Amino acid sequence: MKKCLVFLAIAILLILSLGACGGGGEELREGNVNEEFIETYIHLPTAIALPNVPERISGSLAHEDQIFYWYTDQNSVELVIVIVTVGEDDPRVIRIPALGADTWIAELCIRDAGHLTMLVVNQEQETDGGLRVLYAEYDMDGREIITQDLSDALSQGGRLFMLTYAFFSDDGNMVLVARTERGDILNLLATDGRALGQLEAEAFQSITQLQDGRVVAFDRHGLRVIDFAAGIWGETLPSTLSYVRNLLPTGAAYPFDFLVDDGLQLFGYDLDTGEQTPLLRWVEVGISTGWAFAGVLDDGRISVLISGWDDPAELFVLQRTPRAELAEYTLITLGGLAFNEWVLNEVVAFNRESRDYQIQLVEYWEGWRTGTGDWEAAFFRFAADLMTGDAPDIILVPHDLHDDLVSQGFLADLYPFLDADLELERSDFFLNILQAFEAPDGSLPTIANAFSLRTMIGTADSMGHIESWTLTDFLRLREEANLPYFDGEFSTGERLVLLGLENFICREESRANIDSAPFIELLEAAAQLLRPSELPTEGQVFGSPDHARMRRGEQLLYNTFLVPSEYQRNTAALGGIVALGFPTSAGGVHHIQTQENLAISTASTNQEAAWRFVRRLLLSDAPLFGEAFPLRIDRYEALIAEAMTPQLNHETGEERPRFYVYIYEGLSVPVFAMTEAEAGDLRAIVESASLISRFDEALWNIVEEELQPFFAGDRTAVDTARIMQNRIQTLLSERR
Repeated sequence: MKKCLVFLAIAILLILSLGACGGGGEELREGNVNEEFIETYIHLPTAIALPNVPERISGSLAHEDQIFYWYTDQNSVELVIVIVTVGEDDPRVIRIPALGADTWIAELCIRDAGHLTMLVVNQEQETDGGLRVLYAEYDMDGREIITQDLSDALSQGGRLFMLTYAFFSDDGNMVLVARTERGDILNLLATDGRALGQLEAEAFQSITQLQDGRVVAFDRHGLRVIDFAAGIWGETLPSTLSYVRNLLPTGAAYPFDFLVDDGLQLFGYDLDTGEQTPLLRWVEVGISTGWAFAGVLDDGRISVLISGWDDPAELFVLQRTPRAELAEYTLITLGGLAFNEWVLNEVVAFNRESRDYQIQLVEYWEGWRTGTGDWEAAFFRFAADLMTGDAPDIILVPHDLHDDLVSQGFLADLYPFLDADLELERSDFFLNILQAFEAPDGSLPTIANAFSLRTMIGTADSMGHIESWTLTDFLRLREEANLPYFDGEFSTGERLVLLGLENFICREESRANIDSAPFIELLEAAAQLLRPSELPTEGQVFGSPDHARMRRGEQLLYNTFLVPSEYQRNTAALGGIVALGFPTSAGGVHHIQTQENLAISTASTNQEAAWRFVRRLLLSDAPLFGEAFPLRIDRYEALIAEAMTPQLNHETGEERPRFYVYIYEGLSVPVFAMTEAEAGDLRAIVESASLISRFDEALWNIVEEELQPFFAGDRTAVDTARIMQNRIQTLLSERR
């Protein structure tokens, strides 16, 4: 389906017609969201000081007016349970000797007698069935009451590779979700450790207990009751849920069947009506929930414990407060199809620091984390909001919508904001990358704070003599080389055409030049390249096949991503590289690839406030999304300086490898600090990149459809080029 704004009117009609019919789970979900509570109240967080936590916390429990959390102390090899009583200053710490450093508490609950009841996993003392899992009870002084090995009961369905989830019901039954040879299995155990049954689940997410005592699990098949007595799945309950990060019991504090944490908000759920009642939005209360444990205390307050790999643990208690009691602030929206943790963390940081403005997230594709939900329906909702003037203030721009949003004038020019900023200047950034973000009229509609490169490389020995790198040069070299792996195992004819397609399209003038002699020549050459199914299998290697073949002289070129570590990896594996770029009529071009491209809507009445958020991602201390090249020059230089710093062996003082490149069995190449010459070559590559590569699904669909009969021999290159010309020209004209 063509996903461009020309068809938004159809999209809007589709949405309205679906709503009128009242059919479909997505519409039921939207029609049963009760915003009254969250419009009236906000949950304000109060931070609770924690003792020093040397390790990552592995779990937490809210019980009455207490918050329990636990971790494994790797130094003392102890299981540590910390009990925080809300309103008291000194937490209670219980230490229990562990079976080994690779031992952790998978789940903990409090029995009626006040005992600590837990499931403990030990990875060091594996049994024939895999991991060792123990049921254990201790009193509040850390004295052992009982320990029982559950490993035999758990391994009946196959070897236990990983325990991913554990649950205690109120009557003592247990559910342990295990990764086995059969996939994810829910192991049901009685209070005495007897195996009651094993249930298969697909995309398992969470378990909770309803107030009527039933235990329910949520997976791709929906919300299903667990029948412990029969050891089978019970009934499937009506549900409009799409994604669940965690299900929580409500106790007597809230009039819902259970609470749902979906990573963006916490809401109550009514099974009878399917109504969702949002209680809080995590980013609005300034809490990042990338690795968080939420619970409900007896008085209705909500506890949230956050523990990441690098940042110190934080504990908050959230108190319901009328919004009327708060100081006024302006709400701005950030919208996108999906948000990753990087975006969520930055929004949380902004909301914590800002008193005048707060960001609210609008995530259109709610099921993206599990691959559920309707992507096209989400896309249409997103597009309809843009079309009808209800666009978010800040937009996380999808690549396949970029050109449409720019051409339709939906994105504001960021240059005036950048030029007026007292802390930022254009010279802070790589100007060639900044210019690649520009629209045809010279405006700056989107920006990202990091990028990677996609290019074509060869060894310095075999390709160092290349001076010209046009399409003609590429095709001539391929003919002379006569290698089936010429530019890599995945060098299909389709890829070659798609990589060269932009050379025959002028987006500024909405004009295609597909039915031209050079493109026809490109098509004919593409037909000669082997596709993956036709490649010879003899001599295949594991590890890094491209590097292995290039070292043996069986392959000349390699299509690769470049980030700092990948550049070092390629250089070490091949003994020096030449980055040629992708061939075009004007020479080699390195493609720029970005993620998390931000824009400000032209319809926004809070553009200055929106810029406050965008600009923070351009400052020198802003985090980058994944490993990439920073857009800021000072950040780039600091990154390269670190890569050039040798890592020394503390005992001998000699340089040790940063990492190894595994070429094939028996050959690993060490990677040392980047040399000054390599740093200079890499800087030259970065500063010569000029083309942002965006995935244009509509174009790709046309090319893929028309190449099939051509490669099958049912159509000539001339006819294929003519048909593609007509279809692509129509698409470009419609986008004006």
